[in-house]
Amino acid sequence: MIFKYKLIILASMNENYIKIIKSISPLELAEVAQVTRDMAQKYKSGYSVPTLKKAVLIEDALGIPARTWVQVQELKENNK
Repeated sequence: MIFKYKLIILASMNENYIKIIKSISPLELAEVAQVTRDMAQKYKSGYSVPTLKKAVLIEDALGIPARTWVQVQELKENNK
């Protein structure tokens, strides 16, 4: 039963992180991840995901867990 609630909590948290990703400007994300604005836009859209090193930079600066980028990409793939 605890496992079920943990999954529900994680799903809710991931939705919040995705909202944060959508609301952050590409320029701000680019500065944090040390990439171009175009690459940051690709991260936001799910077209590309940050490398582990970049995901850790983002996590440290913005609190968005690295695992969230996998979900962003999955959402993009499911919306094709």
